[in-house]
Amino acid sequence: MSDPIRPSEICSLVAIMLALLLLCGCEHGTGASTAPKSEPPLEVKITHPSRGEIIRSITLPGEIKPYQAATLLRQSFGYLKTISVDKGDAVKEGALLAEIEVPELLADRGQIQSRNRSRRPRLQAPERSPKESS
Repeated sequence: MSDPIRPSEICSLVAIMLALLLLCGCEHGTGASTAPKSEPPLEVKITHPSRGEIIRSITLPGEIKPYQAATLLRQSFGYLKTISVDKGDAVKEGALLAEIEVPELLADRGQIQSRNRSRRPRLQAPERSPKESS
């Protein structure tokens, strides 16, 4: 029969196998030389706030709606002669906002005034005649 394996031989075989495993796991050139190089720190500009003109502005489309609105309707026909206020002006109750000129009414008033002028002498003439007769 064969000789039994001694414990010292078993220990030396295990030691050789461990050494081979360790050597197979190691590669040539690994270590600190293949570690990724750290990037240099970023430069940051530091400034102190100060008052000045606005350098940057943006333009966006939009719609402005009033908080309050008043609808103005005409109650008579005619043309605007004068406008005393503008949009956004503050006004008080009873203040004159605009004057409306109505040419037809002005023409009618002129005719009525001329008729009245022509009738006044007729009305005054009979009153004078009784005084003159007495």
